[in-house]
Amino acid sequence: MDDVLEGRTSFTEYCFTDWPNGAEAADGRGNVTDISRTTVDAFEACMEACAKYNKKAGDSGTQCRAITYNANLTSIIETGKQGGNCFLKDKKGVDLQGSAESACAAIVA
Repeated sequence: MDDVLEGRTSFTEYCFTDWPNGAEAADGRGNVTDISRTTVDAFEACMEACAKYNKKAGDSGTQCRAITYNANLTSIIETGKQGGNCFLKDKKGVDLQGSAESACAAIVA
């Protein structure tokens, strides 16, 4: 968690929140898009995945601006269609009520 721990990337965390793919963006400009998915064991690891994605993409690609994490791996595996439990987003979404296992975070500009 080098980038997050060293303070180069800061996030605002939102508990019991979901920003699903296609949801309205918080800034009113379009919709949220999942740009990548992965499976991780902790909320912090999902934020780190976002920071690493941006480091790899550099200035030339779409940047990760937010994440949605689901701690319930059993439900993710059972549905099988999710492709992971950590969803990297191109923008913060409008706050929607999520389950007790879901949380979101957005990069602080």
